[in-house]
Amino acid sequence: MRLFSTVFLSVFLVGTAVSAQAPLVSGVSPAEGLAFVEIQNPADTALDLTGFHLATTPDYYRLADDTLADGAAGWVISFPEGFVLPPGRAVVQLTGTVDDFVAEFGFAPEAVVGEPGSGAVGMVVVHGDVGAPASEADLVGLFYWDGVADLVQDADLVFWGDGARVDRNGVVIDGPDDGLESSPYPAETASGDQVPAAAPGDGEGLLRAQEEGAQTPGGIGLDGTDETSEDLSMSISSAPLAPVAEVTVVGTLTADVALTGQVGFTAPEMDAVLTAVDDGGFAVELTAQTEFSVSVEVEGVVYAGTFTTGLGSDREAVIALIPVTAFVISGVVSADAQAPADLAMVALAVEETGQSVAFDEAGGFSVTVEEAGTYTLLASGPDVRETRVTVEVVDGPVENVAVVVAAAHDLGGTVTAGDSGAPLVGATVTVGQMQFTTDEAGMWSASQLAPGTYAVRTAAIGYEVHETEIALASSQTLDVALAPVARYALTVHVEAAGAGALSDATVLVQGGELAQPASVKTDTDGAALFSDVRAGNYSVRVT
Repeated sequence: MRLFSTVFLSVFLVGTAVSAQAPLVSGVSPAEGLAFVEIQNPADTALDLTGFHLATTPDYYRLADDTLADGAAGWVISFPEGFVLPPGRAVVQLTGTVDDFVAEFGFAPEAVVGEPGSGAVGMVVVHGDVGAPASEADLVGLFYWDGVADLVQDADLVFWGDGARVDRNGVVIDGPDDGLESSPYPAETASGDQVPAAAPGDGEGLLRAQEEGAQTPGGIGLDGTDETSEDLSMSISSAPLAPVAEVTVVGTLTADVALTGQVGFTAPEMDAVLTAVDDGGFAVELTAQTEFSVSVEVEGVVYAGTFTTGLGSDREAVIALIPVTAFVISGVVSADAQAPADLAMVALAVEETGQSVAFDEAGGFSVTVEEAGTYTLLASGPDVRETRVTVEVVDGPVENVAVVVAAAHDLGGTVTAGDSGAPLVGATVTVGQMQFTTDEAGMWSASQLAPGTYAVRTAAIGYEVHETEIALASSQTLDVALAPVARYALTVHVEAAGAGALSDATVLVQGGELAQPASVKTDTDGAALFSDVRAGNYSVRVT
């Protein structure tokens, strides 16, 4: 067969092994030196695939009357008896070794044609040589046969390019059952009218949409439709594909009570939920090489444990769960009477565990922690003062915990120069008794301020002081442009009585904004110049 180096066939099975709903083929994908089929089950219960077969020969239906010729193109393989497909999917490797598959994709398949290993079980070769290069069939099919019926039933069928087609029109078969009458296959789409998917290019595979294309009724499909009638050119497109790194885990949960009900498998950024049956029996698809926390609640008691997946499937898993001792912290969230916060804006959490805690309209809350210790209830939110309440859990529930939340607001802004608009770095902003300094962008901020009226003073060297009052009832922004301090030139003229201008006299100016007196000698015109002097009252002394 002209099989692409990897085949990716996803088939969705619903209900029992012989489903009334047609499966769905997901795609056909290449990977150098390997071929595999992926089968998917979207149901919430596991399926037994006993009796299901995979084939690449268009004459696979001849298996029922044992007239499938040894020289027929392609092959037929079957799932081993009792092969379980959990909700999810399973990979069947067709060519290459399991080690090759692991090296390529990082995990092992669920089943393999060839030597089993790494959790992969062996498929049964019913006919032909899997991967034989002499075959020209560009076709992969999944079908069901119970071993005695006259006719096989199609679960799904994918064909592409210009290869052979399934043509059972006019075919009558007498299977190996005790009946002497033969059974005709129902009329299906003529081979010349079947619409294949386009053959994928180099490095590409065939990817199907999550919904199967339309099919005509009256066929041999599991749901009674004609699998050969689907327009695969519309429902399948080319794309680079690789198998999902998940493995099948089938086994039993054990505890000191019968475990049935909803079971959670949880890991960072992933989780799976399934229903345990038959006193703890389960089957689930999980991400390979990941540690999962496993938990189930029985009559109000949580039983928990851990399970780590390997490279391949585990069909004999035993997960021991033990009861989790839990303690309840309960109480009421209320608003501070002096600065009432909007409780609708409050988020309550357990700081140590990250648990989010819901509370009702009356503020009542309850949260369960798994072990004794010290816990902090953190109330936070916009326009809410962060409030922390410490709770000591010793050997039982802790009740009547009061979390009183006050309103709090943010205040901040930008300080700029009034003449140029440039940000003022290092300006000082005083809010009540608190002081802040502007950054390189002229910005400052104060958070978690109680509601009330605040005196705000903004000052910077060389600029007039700005003072205002803010009634803080919500978070606000205060932008201030400081006016430059006015500066003047002071010139003192000194003359000797009756003798004109007096040079080299010492003129001393003090007062005003001057921290120290300023001294200047008069020039030949008797003038002493003091530049850049702020307005104010000054004394002048000449010697």
